[in-house]
Amino acid sequence: AQQPDLVFYQAGVDTLEKGRLGKLSLSQEGMQKRNRMVYAAVEEIGAKLVVTMGGGYPNDLAPESESYLGVIRAHVNVYKECIPGAPRACDF
Repeated sequence: AQQPDLVFYQAGVDTLEKGRLGKLSLSQEGMQKRNRMVYAAVEEIGAKLVVTMGGGYPNDLAPESESYLGVIRAHVNVYKECIPGAPRACDF
């Protein structure tokens, strides 16, 4: 079996249920579970992790809309979940 030293995680959020392209219909909780699964697997093999963003297309482009805020929240959670003990200053 291969033991990578480095893992790239393209953590797009375009699969959100409230997003324009959310055909996979993942909830915020589902996205967080996906992130935690990836982070746990990388930690288990002892590899370094590079996280990049991608995707996230709200139905409503008004910054105060739930769809827009949901995409931002999902992006923020990608990073909050990967840093153990990270401050939760970006909760909203």
